[in-house]
Amino acid sequence: MSANLTTVLVAILAVLGTLSSPLLGQRIAARAKQQEFDLQRQERLETRADAQQREAFEERRAMYARLNTAARQYTQELRDYLRMLRDNVPMAGGQDRLEKARQAYRDLYSDAQMIFPDTVLKAST
Repeated sequence: MSANLTTVLVAILAVLGTLSSPLLGQRIAARAKQQEFDLQRQERLETRADAQQREAFEERRAMYARLNTAARQYTQELRDYLRMLRDNVPMAGGQDRLEKARQAYRDLYSDAQMIFPDTVLKAST
């Protein structure tokens, strides 16, 4: 190879390197931005999933508490009503209070059927 041909090839490679370096730099920067965007998106999705999971837990917990309270009130009213019947003591509004407690328990139980697993529902009946 002659010196002139070598000089021309080196010059061409230098020009190509000079022209391609901004393109390569831009591509690397775009890839880094895309990775950062993907990471932020993944973090947002994880945060949203955590928030939904926490919200569902709080909803179940509140439902457990309300159902437990309603069940206790219903059993207490039932005991009071049975004592009234056993002792032949007239108790004003006893049957109405029992019916209200039963209705409140039944309403909460129907809501709980959509949230609670079957094992919990069996235990609450």
